[in-house]
Amino acid sequence: MLRFDVRWVIVLVGMGTVGVPANGQDPRGPGIPAPPTGLAVRSLDDLVRLDPAALELLYRQSPPAPIPNGKVVGRPVVMPGSVAAVPASRAGRLVWQGKVFDPAAGIAENRFFGVRAIKGELYYAESWLDGGPALILDYGRTSKVYGRYRDELREVAPGLVLGLMYDRRGPVPKRTRFFALDYGSASH
Repeated sequence: MLRFDVRWVIVLVGMGTVGVPANGQDPRGPGIPAPPTGLAVRSLDDLVRLDPAALELLYRQSPPAPIPNGKVVGRPVVMPGSVAAVPASRAGRLVWQGKVFDPAAGIAENRFFGVRAIKGELYYAESWLDGGPALILDYGRTSKVYGRYRDELREVAPGLVLGLMYDRRGPVPKRTRFFALDYGSASH
């Protein structure tokens, strides 16, 4: 069950774009809880095996992702919950390999075919799914190609991040896909 915590609102109002402090403290700031423990997901493969309803439930109960520094391995979640989910998602890595985060600049870039492309702004804000806090990667002001999209990220297990991509065209933003990031793979 999702619990609303007024501390999240206080932290989010004061945060804006967040960098990773040199002292190693959690970049989400004080008051934002650590990821839930005891989850069945421990890897990207575990995550892509879940069906869309389970992915959404996991996202709803998780805190916003911290902002890493450097290159992070990612995987598109293709055909979630199906028998073909793991191999299809692994094959999707041929096209999209993840993101490169620059917390000092408040940006992240996607990696397509091994090349950095499609830059977005990083900040904390309300999720379009449930109104709770999420790390946002917004392409609205940084990309003509992806300008209609916005990503939301939450940490669903230690070092494992579930992302939702939204298309903001139309009267109501529509979720277009899930993706996953392995923060344990971060390299500078």
